[in-house]
Amino acid sequence: MTEVETEVARLVQFFREDRSAPFEESLNAEARIREMGGPVVQALALHLADGDRGIRARVATLLGLLGDRTALPVLIAALTDNNAGVRMNACDSLRRLRDVRAVPALVRALQDPNDAVRKNAATTLVSIKRAKAIAFIVPLLKDEDARVREHVCWLLGERRHISTLPFLAEAMQDENVDVRQKAVAGLGNLPLDLVEHHLTRACDDPDLSFLAGAILRYQRGRKQ
Repeated sequence: MTEVETEVARLVQFFREDRSAPFEESLNAEARIREMGGPVVQALALHLADGDRGIRARVATLLGLLGDRTALPVLIAALTDNNAGVRMNACDSLRRLRDVRAVPALVRALQDPNDAVRKNAATTLVSIKRAKAIAFIVPLLKDEDARVREHVCWLLGERRHISTLPFLAEAMQDENVDVRQKAVAGLGNLPLDLVEHHLTRACDDPDLSFLAGAILRYQRGRKQ
C-alpha cells in the first residue's frame, strides 16, 4: 500500500467503526490526504466497491468534496450502485464537479426507481446545463411521485426564464396542491405581463388564491 492508500484505508475504517462520526473529521482527514500529493481519487475510488453501503455513500461524497475532475468516471459509475443513498451522493458530487461529460448519465438517472435520486439528478442537471436543462427535466412534471413534480416546479421557477412559462402554467392543473403552489410561485418569478392572466385564473382555486393574490398585488405594486 502507498502512504495515501494507507491513510484512506484508515479513514474508511474510522467510518466503519463510528457511524456517527461528523463530516468535520472526514474533511480534516481529506485535507491531510491531499497534502500528501498522491493519487487520492484512485485510493478513494477503490472503496466504492466496499460491501458496506454506508462506506460507499461517504466515499461518494468525499470524492465530490475533493473537487478533482478525475473522479468523474467513478462517480458516474456510482450512479448505478444498488443503494439509493450512494446514487444520491454521487449526484451531489457531480453537481460540485459541474462537468458536462456527466450529463448523459444524469439524464439516465432521471429514470431512477428512487424519487430522491431523480430529484438530485434533476438538480444537478440544472446546475450544469442551466436553461438548457429544462428540456431534460420537464418530463418529470408527469412523474408518479408528487414530491418529484413539486421539486421540478421549484427548479423551473428558480430559473426565472420565460421558456418555463408553459410548463409551470400546465403544472397549475396538477392534482397535488403542493405542486400547484410551487407552479404559481414559479410563475411569480416571471414578468407580470406574461403571467398575469395565469395568476388571475389561479385566484379561482381556493388552494392557490391566497398565494396568487399576494403575488399579483406585489407585482402590480412594483409597476406603479
